[in-house]
Amino acid sequence: MKIYFLFFILFPFCIFAKDCENELERYFSTSAGDASAKEYLRLRADLAFHRVAHALFLNNRVSPNNILNVEVAIAQAIDRMKLSEMMDPEFKKAKKSFEEYPLSRKEFSQILPFVSSILNQNLELKGESKTLYSIDDHDLKIFHLLGSIEDSLDPINPTSFGNDRSQDNSVLSFPKLVNSVLKKKKETPFSSEKLEKRLITSTRKLRSLIKEIEEETDCILMCPGEGRPRDSLFSFIDDFLGKEKFSSLRWGDVWIKTSTPRPWPIIKEKKKEPSGLGSYVNIDPEKVEDVYYERLVQMVLSKFGYFFSR
Repeated sequence: MKIYFLFFILFPFCIFAKDCENELERYFSTSAGDASAKEYLRLRADLAFHRVAHALFLNNRVSPNNILNVEVAIAQAIDRMKLSEMMDPEFKKAKKSFEEYPLSRKEFSQILPFVSSILNQNLELKGESKTLYSIDDHDLKIFHLLGSIEDSLDPINPTSFGNDRSQDNSVLSFPKLVNSVLKKKKETPFSSEKLEKRLITSTRKLRSLIKEIEEETDCILMCPGEGRPRDSLFSFIDDFLGKEKFSSLRWGDVWIKTSTPRPWPIIKEKKKEPSGLGSYVNIDPEKVEDVYYERLVQMVLSKFGYFFSR
């Protein structure tokens, strides 16, 4: 009995007890909790977009027509799949739908799980880098969540994407966002130092936010696992927010950071008139102050000496 109790203290079970669910519902019903839930989804989306963009285009081969977009990247990932995997009826269905609607959030979310393992293998990462860059289940859930919105959009043009945040079609669209970035770049921009810094920053913010929620609810939400800790919070927030979850995943909530940042513009200083105090380059640092005052006195006397004369 004592051994069992000690085990429980050292390794608390990471489950959603009924009391924990009640505490989470109470917290997320407050204004602070509502903001935390939506920020949680936004950070998850930020990580998912950057990881998948990086994985899709890391070693991407440009098409014969020099076209580089999400559709081409997915097609090249499919080319690396095993023949047995390509024979899967569900994969064939997802592939056909994606080829018909390559800008669809829904079709992208359905094809991505079939190529995510290929993309992760292509990364060839280990240790912390693998934890930072590899695509995981939470990333797939984000794209599934975004894809589910299209069922309620205009059936004539469900893949539309606008920047009016009050409209449902402003819900984040990975294919359109990434393609718009690629149009402005001559080379694939998703493997830069700036991207790595963004992943590190977003990961820290997410863990800090989860820790705050744990402290507010007295629930254990991050569970030990292989690679990244297993986060048991995603599904709960997804169900709890309902359609409101899309309000935190709209145009402008995620910007994909690429390439190295532009240097700050160099502002040329206007040439200053000589002060008459001279330079101190070759003067003993300990004597600079004495020399400064001596020269200052000489300058004042040379211009206003008559004030000090008898």
